[in-house]
Amino acid sequence: MIYEKIAAQIASGELAPGQRIIEPDVAAQFGVSLAPVREAFRQLGHAGMVLKMPRRGTFVATIDEAGARRAYLVRAALERVAAQEFCSHADEHDVRTLRQILDDMVDAANVDDLSRFIERDIEFHRAVWVASKNDLLGRMWPLVEVSMRGLTLISNRLFFGSLQEIAATHEPLYRALVERDAAEAAELFERHTAEVWERIDSDEGRALE
Repeated sequence: MIYEKIAAQIASGELAPGQRIIEPDVAAQFGVSLAPVREAFRQLGHAGMVLKMPRRGTFVATIDEAGARRAYLVRAALERVAAQEFCSHADEHDVRTLRQILDDMVDAANVDDLSRFIERDIEFHRAVWVASKNDLLGRMWPLVEVSMRGLTLISNRLFFGSLQEIAATHEPLYRALVERDAAEAAELFERHTAEVWERIDSDEGRALE
């Protein structure tokens, strides 16, 4: 809950880039001990939304749109490869694991649990990359994950009608993988990755009208 509240404050601009966030103040604000606050800060740091400086404190990180766009451009290309390789090399255990992750994603969406939903969303894509049996993709995933966490947290609430809608976009991805249709899977995964930017750009266009 603390993680989601602070993330929302960062996304809305209530907490500005470079602003210091003090653990005891946050603990007092939510009426909790320091332990859950530190865990929330750890998760926010992993998402790239805050930066912890030794002996100086924790600060709101800048959400760099240009950098995020470049990261997603690279991710889209690699998602194609991961989907194709999954179709060629994944076994039935990999398929069952993917189904379990997707089912839990749907459950999280149904109860509007954003934090769990994001974790399952990321886990779904990570599982595809790992099941591709391409060691290079597996090593590159952590870099991709960092770039997608911050934007995913914001875009899920701002540019999609509901978490159920986002969960539903993963079903065609899963079906293409299960059917081992490499060409279709590659196309769908690339389009899925690009969709958030299409919505962002469309939203910006409407704002200028």
